Amino acid sequence: MPQPTLYRNTVSAFIWAFVGLWVCGVLSMTYLLWRDGMPNGDSPWFVGAVVATFWLFAIFFICFAASRPCTWVRIDANGRIQIVQRYPHRAIRGEFSPTEIGDATLVETTDSDGDPYFICQLAVGYPFPEPVRIAEGGREHCERIGTEFDAKVAAFTAR
Repeated sequence: MPQPTLYRNTVSAFIWAFVGLWVCGVLSMTYLLWRDGMPNGDSPWFVGAVVATFWLFAIFFICFAASRPCTWVRIDANGRIQIVQRYPHRAIRGEFSPTEIGDATLVETTDSDGDPYFICQLAVGYPFPEPVRIAEGGREHCERIGTEFDAKVAAFTAR
């Protein structure tokens, strides 16, 4: 009998941690400004504009991070596929049979530097509004995960 397999895509956890540190920094800066008052010689309008700008970026980063899930895909010993997408504020869960899941697809995009960035994803439908990303990063990693996932699912559909 096949062993359960777990695929984790936790790239978003890094984004969550970065945003948490950013917000802590902005909170600290705001507290120190409130506690100590305006720096000597600086215009209150200028200081207020700088603090407001940092808070706007913090709000933008929070919204961005809240839209990025960490994903767990588990294929149990009976062939059931359980998918969990955890966001900072909620979780989406779904369970599928091997026949309901299509093949993993490799999507090539570019990162912020223009370098190739690859995503291995599943188009599963409800309750997931977007394709589920089971791996991200380099081509070899995503191809390996996609091929392994497809083989595991095919082993249950061939029975």
